[in-house]
Amino acid sequence: MPAAGTLTGITSPSPSRVFNYLLGGKDNFAADRDAAEALETASGRPGTLRQLARRDRLYLARAVSWCVHQGVRQVLDLGAGLPVPEPYQDVHEIAAKARTGARVCYVDSDPVAVRHGGLAMTGDGVAYVEANLRDVEKVLEAASTVIDPGKPVVIVAAMVSYFLPASEFGEAVENYVTAAAKRSYLVVTAPLFPPGPAWGNMRDAYAGAAPLFGHSRQDIESFFAGTQMIGSGVEFARDTRPEPLTPGGACVLGGIGRKP
Repeated sequence: MPAAGTLTGITSPSPSRVFNYLLGGKDNFAADRDAAEALETASGRPGTLRQLARRDRLYLARAVSWCVHQGVRQVLDLGAGLPVPEPYQDVHEIAAKARTGARVCYVDSDPVAVRHGGLAMTGDGVAYVEANLRDVEKVLEAASTVIDPGKPVVIVAAMVSYFLPASEFGEAVENYVTAAAKRSYLVVTAPLFPPGPAWGNMRDAYAGAAPLFGHSRQDIESFFAGTQMIGSGVEFARDTRPEPLTPGGACVLGGIGRKP
C-alpha cells in the first residue's frame, strides 16, 4: 500500500485502515484518520479506542500462542484486516514463533486489505482469502489450500463481531466450529461499551465506514456455543501496562473455547 495519504480517490474510511491507525500504523489515509478521531471524540473519552485496540492485539497474541502450544498447527483468522504495525505481530508470526510449520489462512472482505496483506503477510503455509466471513462454505473451500479440514484448527474472530448483529455473527461462528475437527479452538475478542449516548454517537460517527452493532456480555459469551470454555471463560483483555480498567467504561472481552 502506498504511504499514508498518497493514494488519490480514497474518500471513504475502511474499518481495516481505521484499526491500523488506532494501532499507530501508517497504512491509512485522511478519511480513515478522520473517522478514527471522530470515533474517539464520540466515545467521550479520547484515547479509549487506541487502548482497546492495543489490548485486543496483546490478548490475541497470548491466546493464539497458547492454542498453538497445545499442538494445533493451523489458524483461520476471520476478518484479519491489514498487517499490524510494530511492536505487534501478525497471526502467522505469532503462530510460527509458537510452533515451527504452523499454517495460517487470513480472511477479509476488504479487497485492499487482501491485496496488501497478500503481499506483506507471506511465507510457507500462509494464504490470504477475499471473502465475507458469513460465507462459511466459500471461506472453508478457499482456506483448504493451507488448512487441512481433517485436523484441529484455531478459529480467530478478533474485533469483528460488532460489524454484524449478534445473531448473525453467532450463527457464522457456530458454523465454523461445527465444521472444524474435534479439539479445535475458537478465539473471540469483542469490545463492550457501556449503555448510554456515547455508543449511539459512535455509531453515527462511523456510519461512513460501516454499521456498528452493540453486543452485551451475554451476547459475547453466546458466541462460544458448541465449545468448552478455557480457564475462567470470557474475561477482560488487559495489556501488560499497569493501567486499571475504567469503572463503567469500555473494555475488550476475550475468550478461548475448545471443541470437545
